[in-house]
Amino acid sequence: MSDDILSLLESYWNSKCAAGSLPSRRDIDPSEIRRLLAHIALVDVAMDGGGFRYRLVGTRVVQQLAYDPTGRDLQSGAGTGEGSPFWDFLNSIVTSLAPGSAVLPYFGKNASFGSVRVNGFPLVMDGRIDKILLGFSFVGATQMQEVACN
Repeated sequence: MSDDILSLLESYWNSKCAAGSLPSRRDIDPSEIRRLLAHIALVDVAMDGGGFRYRLVGTRVVQQLAYDPTGRDLQSGAGTGEGSPFWDFLNSIVTSLAPGSAVLPYFGKNASFGSVRVNGFPLVMDGRIDKILLGFSFVGATQMQEVACN
């Protein structure tokens, strides 16, 4: 996913922030971001703040990771468990109540990728962050050609 796609996701999320409040999952309409769906993931945040689980993972993200983490706890993934840079990134979004961006070590099964740029956008329910909308940009020597999806 190109940085342009990450920028589009950021603009979309910002458009859903009403009067300084964070958007909820209900505010996100997949039909409005069709072009982005293959490049994003939605992560559940545990009620007790003690963990994360992949709710939905776009087809392009699955392809780049070389496995499908949909429905899996991040704690069980290689390079995504507690104390990993990815876990710490997600936790920083929850604790800061703000979006974030990071370049992290690649945590999939395709050894040709060196890093992944991740943008994360909090979604709230009943005054707390219950989901994080993620956009991914994978960087590596044999990165597959990007195909625009409309």
